[in-house]
Amino acid sequence: MAPSKKGRRRRPKRTALPPTRLQFEHFVTLMMIDPTFRRSVASDPEKAFKAHNFEVTDRLLSALKAVNYKALSRVYRAFRGEADADFIS
Repeated sequence: MAPSKKGRRRRPKRTALPPTRLQFEHFVTLMMIDPTFRRSVASDPEKAFKAHNFEVTDRLLSALKAVNYKALSRVYRAFRGEADADFIS
């Protein structure tokens, strides 16, 4: 690190993750741990996202509405090894 004009070393700039990636990671975490959030996303994704202060775009809403939540539930059950658990309900 190069010293500043006052002789102090400057701290290196931190490289932050883009907000969209952080939001996606937060979304995935909420989907995994919060059954109420999962149900609200499946029934009204726009309302669910706004309630959690996510940035909502038309493209994102379109993608969320196209998700096959029943298929996602099957994947979730397969990972957990549970035959009768439901990801959304």
